Amino acid sequence: MFTINRLGLPPRLRKCLGTTNVIDSTHSGVRQKIHRVTNWKNGAMALRWAAASFVETEKNYRRIVGHDQLWMLKAHLDDREPVAEMKMAG
Repeated sequence: MFTINRLGLPPRLRKCLGTTNVIDSTHSGVRQKIHRVTNWKNGAMALRWAAASFVETEKNYRRIVGHDQLWMLKAHLDDREPVAEMKMAG
């Protein structure tokens, strides 16, 4: 939350990105789709089911409030990318 405030994003975009609703909603949708599978044969099967569930859940997404301002977030993150790479290298 504090990081989002420091980015200087518009209020509508800050409000949406400051919550975990997007993540929680996605996980809930996946849980609903795979809750009856009880016998996972292997990791590949689990990955296939998870991927398919995420794709199906994605169909229920609504637009992010402030989606027209996401370019500001991208511009800010693009400016910060070299700094993050330098911190990781050094």
